[in-house]
Amino acid sequence: MKNINSVIMMGALLLIAAGCSKSKVEVINEPQPQEDAWVNDLSLPVPIEFSAPSALSKATPSGPVEGTVMDDLDIGIYALAITDGQPETPSHSGPHTQIWNTSNAASILLRNEHATTGTDGSITLDETKYYPIDSDNSYSFFGYYPYTETADIHTDYVRILFNIGYTDILYAADHAQKFSAIQDLIGFNAEYIRWLKRTSNYYELHGPKLDFKHMLTSLKISAVIKNLGAEEQGNIRIGSVKLKYAYNDAYLYVADSRSEGNLSGQIVGNRIGVIELKKNTAGTGEAENLVTDFSSVELGSENAYLSEFIVVPDQEYTFEVTFGIWDGEGFSSTVTKEYTISKNEPDTFRAGTRYNVLFELDQALNLELRYTLTNWVDNGTAITPVPVE
Repeated sequence: MKNINSVIMMGALLLIAAGCSKSKVEVINEPQPQEDAWVNDLSLPVPIEFSAPSALSKATPSGPVEGTVMDDLDIGIYALAITDGQPETPSHSGPHTQIWNTSNAASILLRNEHATTGTDGSITLDETKYYPIDSDNSYSFFGYYPYTETADIHTDYVRILFNIGYTDILYAADHAQKFSAIQDLIGFNAEYIRWLKRTSNYYELHGPKLDFKHMLTSLKISAVIKNLGAEEQGNIRIGSVKLKYAYNDAYLYVADSRSEGNLSGQIVGNRIGVIELKKNTAGTGEAENLVTDFSSVELGSENAYLSEFIVVPDQEYTFEVTFGIWDGEGFSSTVTKEYTISKNEPDTFRAGTRYNVLFELDQALNLELRYTLTNWVDNGTAITPVPVE
């Protein structure tokens, strides 16, 4: 009897051990949630994400920043309801009419949401946002830099007032492309994003992407002394450079749903005044530690870079330049002159273009001005330089 009980107890222990082993195996093999499970599971919300845009250079008072300029930028994003009743082809996105307004909360999906860019220009919202699961609205995206908390949103337009002179302003907008297979989908929404994800390579090509462009013009200021002997090096210097009759501030219209006077994606000058040329003593390229005195810059037979104006595109710019004889401690005499560069109507100095402005001085304190165009936009549409004018 004792042996029988032992056998029974051993059998029970083996069954318990087998049960425990089976339980552990089941836990290990339990399927993990898929990162993009929302693609096929209609009960899950669709996150708002952006593809990486093209590379872009950014102008600063210390010159252009190249390469990874889009890294760690603070940008603002709006997602606003649009409509487009025309069946479009994949090669043409067509006009997208904005139908949002502040009285319809559902028509504004993102309202000045803060986001940052990565080393490749990828965009990450501070907090994950989602497309509505059940909504007839479709949306377009509008982005801008630099981010500000004081964006001015009215009933049917969004505009932001920026100080002008030393800060590059970037802007982007993206509208969903229509396809014959889904003609009833007119913009970015949950159903549209799911369809793109299920279709080979379509999300990478046609998912939301904010390709930023420059809204301002860069005036790169340099100076040189003509016919200069070696012993006269540094005798003539520039004290200050001012831009007169220029826009001190301007509105960037991020989005505009008005049927008349629509200004979406435009920069509009506001207040006219004087902008002083400044250089950054800290070398960070941003607007802190800026000074207006250039007498420390020794001029010679080689072009000496001073700084840059970053301004609203216009038909002409008037410079006021103060320069004179430098005696080692200060100016023994100075001259102030005005010079204007202009374009014939309807042409203007273009946004996204750097103009090299060169002041040529001589020992008689005469001054000539030359300027040229150079490439600045590097997001796929380079601008061809033109000869000296």
